[in-house]
Amino acid sequence: MELSHVTSKGQITLPASIRKKTGLARGDAVTFALTKAGILVKPVIITDKTKTPAWKRALNAALADARTGRGAFHENTEAFMRALK
Repeated sequence: MELSHVTSKGQITLPASIRKKTGLARGDAVTFALTKAGILVKPVIITDKTKTPAWKRALNAALADARTGRGAFHENTEAFMRALK
């Protein structure tokens, strides 16, 4: 069992051995949950939606439309907003 202390700002340091075993590094996100056994700390994987297959398909479709001249070009925001109405 490892020991750590809570700082005046409510922060804790995960012991190096725990970080190494879990692969946690500076900047990684974690969640906290209260359980009957105590506090559960779990790593969270944050997904960049621009890296998902669905996003890539949508981007490729939009680029294909632009290459073939489909769609419209608007000179400014006001023209674009008028086209949406």
